[in-house]
Amino acid sequence: MSELKTQNPTHTDQALDKNVKRMAWWVFFISVAYHYKLFACAGLGLGLGLTCICYDQIHGITHNHWFEHLVYVPMMWVALNAVNNVVFSSQDGAELSADRKKLKWVGQFLAVLYVYGHGMHIMNTVEMLARDLNDAQGPLYDQIWWIDEQLSHWMQFIPFFLLMGWYIAHDRLDRTGARNLAVITGVLIGIDRGIGVIEGDNPLLGVLLSCIILVACLYRYKRHHYNFSRAWQDFFFRHSMLFVITIALLLGLYSLIFGLQAQPSNMAYSVVAKVVVLALALIGTELLIVIGLDRKYRGQ
Repeated sequence: MSELKTQNPTHTDQALDKNVKRMAWWVFFISVAYHYKLFACAGLGLGLGLTCICYDQIHGITHNHWFEHLVYVPMMWVALNAVNNVVFSSQDGAELSADRKKLKWVGQFLAVLYVYGHGMHIMNTVEMLARDLNDAQGPLYDQIWWIDEQLSHWMQFIPFFLLMGWYIAHDRLDRTGARNLAVITGVLIGIDRGIGVIEGDNPLLGVLLSCIILVACLYRYKRHHYNFSRAWQDFFFRHSMLFVITIALLLGLYSLIFGLQAQPSNMAYSVVAKVVVLALALIGTELLIVIGLDRKYRGQ
């Protein structure tokens, strides 16, 4: 079937437009969900002194970790599975081809790996207890720390970038709905994952994984026959382009200003404020670029 865009929207086109809007809101959820910690733990907990919200414990596990593993992680699976279903959905209820079913299965597999990586992060509660007991040493603690701070982060970062690259590369072309959400989610996920790899002490891994998004973006551009005016209207092309630009600029500027080893959670509030200003400056600059591109390619 030709991937060239039809000139007149059909009933199927309208249905696909509804699908992309539903998918876009799930991608938006994925891009902002983890920031509940900024509001609940940093804002209400540390800022207003309501530490019971995040830092009180039940059976040695903080409220924050209970919420993360009982609410946040399952909801991330729901969101990723919803996006996967739209990306690999059929037109007019037709049965998926064997190849399309395989692509969908790979997406589900990567989503499971990502969720599993988050589940492994419960080991953080054991590592925290060891520090509280002044027992943060020896081979047992080293193994706990490695699972918590290395393996669980790798299991989150690698499948997530691979999964987003998979969606970008294989989603149906010319999903032109939710164009603003494509930009917003691209910027937000770029900031979220950029800060995430720094906080997770894996900035160089973040640079390498960003190349996956870049390759997927270029592959999608190739599928559009290198027609930028057409590609720029496409949800996942817009999203991936902003994703790549954002995380590249964030990691580069962050490295120059703070150094990649400086984790935001260990910074003073005055320094964290500078990180926020940097993020806002990135958002403002990129929105101006997007407005310019939209004006240039509008109607083409």
